[in-house]
Amino acid sequence: MREYLNTRFINGCISGLLLVAFMAHAAFGSLAVRWGRVSSLSMLIWLGVALMLAHLVLCILTSQQMLTDKVRPPSARKQRHLVLKWLTGAALMVVAVAHIAAIRCGLPFNGWVFIVIALLLLLTLASHAIVGTKSLLKDLNLPRTLRLPLRLLITATSLAPAIIILWP
Repeated sequence: MREYLNTRFINGCISGLLLVAFMAHAAFGSLAVRWGRVSSLSMLIWLGVALMLAHLVLCILTSQQMLTDKVRPPSARKQRHLVLKWLTGAALMVVAVAHIAAIRCGLPFNGWVFIVIALLLLLTLASHAIVGTKSLLKDLNLPRTLRLPLRLLITATSLAPAIIILWP
């Protein structure tokens, strides 16, 4: 049980860092789209990829530990929430791969296809982060009263790049 809690804490820390890295990437990327030039974000991108892989591995571990816990078996509600986290995470992964493919194919950053993918990426990232807020606070042993402020912060930091991209 202690190993499960340690794994959750580490995953919570990584999740928080990952969210900050993704939002920084979104902010820099949206400004690049707006100004029509792209600076190298490769260090931030590779940090995000490493954190994402660590998050994925730890999510597999914590999900398996939760589902096989004999002392505190998960309720149906917890299982539904876990499924929702995995579904939003899978959607995020699919859109992230499309985003990477669009870059690798050389689509123009200010073209409509790239912009639609970027907006979908912001939407799926915000959805996954908002769904995971409850777990993140529990993993980091933070008060539940931070749930709404954190969700509002996620929403605002997701809307800002979208507004920058779409502003005429």
